[in-house]
Amino acid sequence: MSISVARSVTSTLPRQVIPVHVLATLALVGAATLWGTSLAATKAAMVALPPTQLACLRFLIGALLLGLLSLWGSGRPEFSVRTALLGLTGVTLYFATQNAGLQNAPAGDATVILGGGIPLASSILGITFLRERLGRLQVAGLLCSLAGMVLVGSMMHGGGAHSGMGLILLLAAVLSAAIYATLGRRAYQEANLMPILSGCAIFGALFLMPIALLEARSTGMPILTLQSVGLLVYLGAGCSALGFALWAFGLRHLSAVQNALVSNLELPVGLVAAALLGERLQDAALVGGLLVVVGAMLAVARWPLRGTAPTP
Repeated sequence: MSISVARSVTSTLPRQVIPVHVLATLALVGAATLWGTSLAATKAAMVALPPTQLACLRFLIGALLLGLLSLWGSGRPEFSVRTALLGLTGVTLYFATQNAGLQNAPAGDATVILGGGIPLASSILGITFLRERLGRLQVAGLLCSLAGMVLVGSMMHGGGAHSGMGLILLLAAVLSAAIYATLGRRAYQEANLMPILSGCAIFGALFLMPIALLEARSTGMPILTLQSVGLLVYLGAGCSALGFALWAFGLRHLSAVQNALVSNLELPVGLVAAALLGERLQDAALVGGLLVVVGAMLAVARWPLRGTAPTP
């Protein structure tokens, strides 16, 4: 009797319509799409907002929402030395140099430089400080990504001092992101990611404030338009808060290899977004982007590690 009752009860329970791995994949696709459009959106927003003020306002919005998500789901944001270092390298230094570089470089070129340079520099730091080992496919993939980045970088450097300064700033962003990824390699293996992510965003926003205030003294207070406010909300609430939440959900239910493969969508999405912004993509950017995507697919083949640290 009890067995039949149990069977009848279980048969009435709602079944999960969409498997969790499908939801996780869709979450990663959503995060990659948001992050892929972030450079083009940042470029458009900087018409009204100076680079550091834009980064600061973006992460004030993102930090607030990530903090609320952390409190709602899994506990208070983590305030520690590691989240302070993650916020300094992955938010403050990265976005200050990235946004300044975007003032002197097309969004499409910046997408290729960052997409190819960050994995390469992260791997070099991982080999040096974490004693990681790369197989032949990983080495081939990183060399392929390097070729794509050098191709675009040589075109930018040949464009004069304006583009040369943009290249230098973007390479500084690559270095800060690589340091962030190395520091976060173990932190992002933890099951409960939201306290770490929210703590990182809060520290990053706090460290950006004095730089933004100094910038405001020289540039004056920006005059915000409806478009710039919309882009700011998209970058803070969408690319930062929602993108991180989707990434955390996807990483919890998929392997790091699957995560990295889906994240490769960021680069083609970024190039399409730059084209929609009105940029005329040079052949070097398209070929370099293709090399970076192929290199990334080779680099994650049979990758042994978990917990790829994302750029906020």
